[in-house]
Amino acid sequence: GSTTVYDQSNRPVEYRYFGVKGEPVLDISGVHKSVTIYDERGNVAKVRYFGVKEEKVLGAEGYHEYRMKHDGRGNETGWSYYGVEGEPVVPKGSVLHRIEAEFDEAGMERQRTYWGPDDAATVDEVGVHRRTYRYDAQGRQVERRAFGVDGAAVIDKKEGDHRMTTVYDETGNTLQVASWGVKDEAVMNAEGYHRRDLTWDSEGNKRTEAYFGADEKPVMRQGWGVHRLAFEYDLFGQELTQRCYGVDGKPVVSALGYHLMRNEYDGG
Repeated sequence: GSTTVYDQSNRPVEYRYFGVKGEPVLDISGVHKSVTIYDERGNVAKVRYFGVKEEKVLGAEGYHEYRMKHDGRGNETGWSYYGVEGEPVVPKGSVLHRIEAEFDEAGMERQRTYWGPDDAATVDEVGVHRRTYRYDAQGRQVERRAFGVDGAAVIDKKEGDHRMTTVYDETGNTLQVASWGVKDEAVMNAEGYHRRDLTWDSEGNKRTEAYFGADEKPVMRQGWGVHRLAFEYDLFGQELTQRCYGVDGKPVVSALGYHLMRNEYDGG
């Protein structure tokens, strides 16, 4: 079983785990007790892990203490990890000790940076030190960029681009998503296309989704095996069919093994 202790504000501050005879045990993350500390605004500031003898321990992810920072609006602006002696560490499966984020006045994240255990600027698993985000007046993301430690534009190895742009219609539906390189040239992203175009009906239902290369010619999306998807809906806006087409406009069987998918709904 487990027990939870709460502070005067009814916030959980301690978790403990026990066996069938009431003896202290470790949970699947290698922790018997976890302690949560809050800042003066009530945001989680630190989480610490302990063993069955109250000793400091590393959890399954390789850290004893997890620290968070928040701005005055409650946005999480920093994450960092530490060992049992308070030394900076890198969690298992990561290459980062610390992440910093900045937000605009509307509470939208505008920048994220990555740091190593020596507090030096570093890159994440896909070669990016800094990501920036830009939004329109309605708070919709219209641009994402990636930069290296030296401030130069870089290609995000996961996304396959340096910059991604998104265009919306007047109702907020996505019309186009495109990928760009470090010189602002059209590039093919990690899914094998430069641009994704979408159309919508007057009810806000997506009717088509199609993919194009850096040369503006139709291409097949990698992993999907389609160039264009077409959708039909019933009067209630429920998707009835999805059809797959190739670059020549002819029906194709997608990588999932179908050309046409039909959905049926009950009377409820």
